[in-house]
Amino acid sequence: MKLFPLLVLIFHFSQNIIPEGTQKAGARYIEHENHQILTTFKVPEKFYGSYIGSKTGFLTLKKDGTGTYRYDYAVPGPQGCVAVEVSFTWGFILDDKGKVLRFERDYGFSYPIIYHANDQFGFRGCTKSSMVDYIQDRNNGTLHVSSSDDWHK
Repeated sequence: MKLFPLLVLIFHFSQNIIPEGTQKAGARYIEHENHQILTTFKVPEKFYGSYIGSKTGFLTLKKDGTGTYRYDYAVPGPQGCVAVEVSFTWGFILDDKGKVLRFERDYGFSYPIIYHANDQFGFRGCTKSSMVDYIQDRNNGTLHVSSSDDWHK
């Protein structure tokens, strides 16, 4: 299961202190699955903006740490909730030294990112208030979103 190692890392790095040397202006804690995870929205300029594909869905990451996630297809959730477009706060996960966490892959690097819905629930058919995703920085210079089959920047 791909998510389990990440959750172990998240738990390990989620302390209620901001490590020395961390750029405090963009550092903040975002709750994910009852854990406070240290993140930052102060990242290189290339990560900001919209990631789009061939359908109607998209991901937008704004410089102020807010964003929008629009599903390609809406699936009704509990009590008739249909989350088509979710507004959220976001952050790239920081390691215990205050550096943006990234994983080396064959295609380049993947950066774990957490989205936390501004409404009570918004992700996974209105059942989750937050979601972990990955921004893939590919060797060919393109950026992709792992939760979509074709969103790129």
